[in-house]
Amino acid sequence: RDVIERMTAPAKAKEPQLTARQLDILRLIVKGHRMKEIAANLGLSTRTVEGYKYEMMETLEVTSTAELVRYALDRRLIMD
Repeated sequence: RDVIERMTAPAKAKEPQLTARQLDILRLIVKGHRMKEIAANLGLSTRTVEGYKYEMMETLEVTSTAELVRYALDRRLIMD
């Protein structure tokens, strides 16, 4: 019965897509950089970087930075 249910279940929605800038910020978060460091590295304000982070968290439906990092690593969004 489980096999039949899986075969007839609607296809899963596509993975949410992140922008190139969001991926840049996510890569630095995964590497352990602080928001202030990321902002300086990318020439942005700390507040802007935090905004990107929270947008990613909302898009990916995670509630903490740790979950955001785990999501990125589990799905191999960050390769280096």
